[in-house]
Amino acid sequence: MMQQNDFRAFDDIATAIYVFVPHPDGVPRIAFFNAVARNSLTCTLEQVQGKTFDEVFPGRIGQNALSRHIEAMNSAQPCSYDTEWPSENGNLWLRTRLTPVLNGDGKISHVVATVINATTEKKALELCAQMQTKQSEMEQFVSLAAHDLRTPLRHIRYIGSELREDFVDMGDGKIDLLDDLDNIAEKASVLISDVLKVSQSRTMETPPRTFRLAVLCENIAAVLDPSGAHRITWPDHMLYADMTAVHIVLRNLVDNALKHGGKGQLSVKIDLEPSETGSEYIEMAVTDNGNGFADAENLFSDNGVCQTSSGFGLLAVRNLILARRGTIRVDKTGGGQGSTVRFKLPGMIVEPEDDA
Repeated sequence: MMQQNDFRAFDDIATAIYVFVPHPDGVPRIAFFNAVARNSLTCTLEQVQGKTFDEVFPGRIGQNALSRHIEAMNSAQPCSYDTEWPSENGNLWLRTRLTPVLNGDGKISHVVATVINATTEKKALELCAQMQTKQSEMEQFVSLAAHDLRTPLRHIRYIGSELREDFVDMGDGKIDLLDDLDNIAEKASVLISDVLKVSQSRTMETPPRTFRLAVLCENIAAVLDPSGAHRITWPDHMLYADMTAVHIVLRNLVDNALKHGGKGQLSVKIDLEPSETGSEYIEMAVTDNGNGFADAENLFSDNGVCQTSSGFGLLAVRNLILARRGTIRVDKTGGGQGSTVRFKLPGMIVEPEDDA
C-alpha cells in the first residue's frame, strides 16, 4: 500500500498526476501534485498541499472538479471526466481519471488523479460533426440538382419520341441522330441516379454514447461564465445520444443568450423535455430572461446571420441539427421577456435523476 510519504514516486512519471485525501468535513484535500503538474501550474507543492481543489482553481472549473472528487470519494469507484480549460492559445480539453485507493479497513486512503490532454480528440469530434453537417448540405444540393436535371432529360426524350413519330427516314442519317439523342439522355439519367446513390450512401455520423448531461453543462458554464456572474441551471440525466452534437448546440445557444442578453445578471435554464413513449428523440430547451430575438422568424432561416463568440453561429447550429434529422424552433421572443429555443436530436434518456 502506498503511504502518503511515498507520493514522490509520481514525480518520475511523465504525466500530470495529483493526489487528494479524505477530510473530516467531507471535502477532500490535495495531498500531492507531481512534477509535471507543478511545472504546468508553475507552483510549488507547499502552495497547493492541504487545499481544496476549488481553492487552487477558483470559479466554476474548480467547483466542478471538486464535485467529481467528492463523488469518487463517496462511491470508491474509478471514474473519468473531461474539462474544458480556457487558454491563451485556444481552450484545452483535459481528461482526468480518478482511481480511489483503499486501506486495510476497506476505506478510502487516497485518490490518484491522472490528467491527459484530450484536446485533439475533442477537436476531431467537433470537426467530424461540422463535416457531417456540410456533407448533409451537399447531399441536399445534389438531390435538388439531380431532380432539376432529370426533368429536362425526360423532356428531351419526350421531344425525341414526338419527332420520331411519323418521321420519314430519308437515308440522310437523321434517324440515327434521334437514336443518339435518346441514348445520351438515357445514359445521363442513369449517371445522375448513380451519383445520387453514392452521395446518399456516405455518412459521417458521430456514434452515440452514454453521458451525463450535468457534467456536460458544467463544462459549458465553466467556460462561458467562469466567475459565475450569471445563473445557469440544468437537470441531471444520463443520455444516450451524439454527445458532440449536444455539446455544440447547447454551448452555442447558451453563449448566444449570455452575449445578447443585455442584462448585468442573466438567468439561463437548460431543460430536458419528457420524451414520448417509444420516441427515438430527446427534446431540450434553453430559456433566458434577456432581450429575446429581434427577428425570431428568420433566426434559423438561410438568411440568419446571428453569430456566437465561438464562430459556429446559430445558422450552423440549425444545419447541424437538421443534418441529424432533428428540429429547432424559437417559442417566444422580444419585449425584454427573454426567449426559449427548443431542439430535438436523436437519442434517449437512459436514467433520469434529480435536478441539479
